[in-house]
Amino acid sequence: MPTKQEVIDAYRKVMQRGEKLAAGLSEQDWQKPVYGSAWSVKQAFCHLASVGAAPLFFISMAQRPAGEGGGSGFDVDAWNAEQVKAREGSPVAEIMQEFRNSHEGGIRTVEATGDDVLARQIPTFEGGEASVLEVLMASGSEHEMGHMDDIERALRGG
Repeated sequence: MPTKQEVIDAYRKVMQRGEKLAAGLSEQDWQKPVYGSAWSVKQAFCHLASVGAAPLFFISMAQRPAGEGGGSGFDVDAWNAEQVKAREGSPVAEIMQEFRNSHEGGIRTVEATGDDVLARQIPTFEGGEASVLEVLMASGSEHEMGHMDDIERALRGG
């Protein structure tokens, strides 16, 4: 299981990588397709801005009374589509400000949460359960870094 500090460090790395990547993009780059034609680079960053607040979501799941932690019946793909749609008309500067703010807020949330809560098991979107720290590491590091890998691939034309 990752430590609290490892999760915090992972969210900081995501934030730094995202800001560095976005800083070098032209207006045309923001429109390049990622995942075929499913999302543009801008839409992928809309998604990244929305998921920066994931720590609050997962920690609140862990703090609910037994049986109310839920996740079953939650359509993550529909939620993601709604979050991207809500942001895609915004200026890039606004999206990137939300990206920074949501990740900084996520870091503060993890820092303020007790180790007992972070060790609790919660449902994962893939099925099964994992500790909050494991889910956060997968969300913050693996999931978001994977999107940035995909964005970089799209920018290279591949």
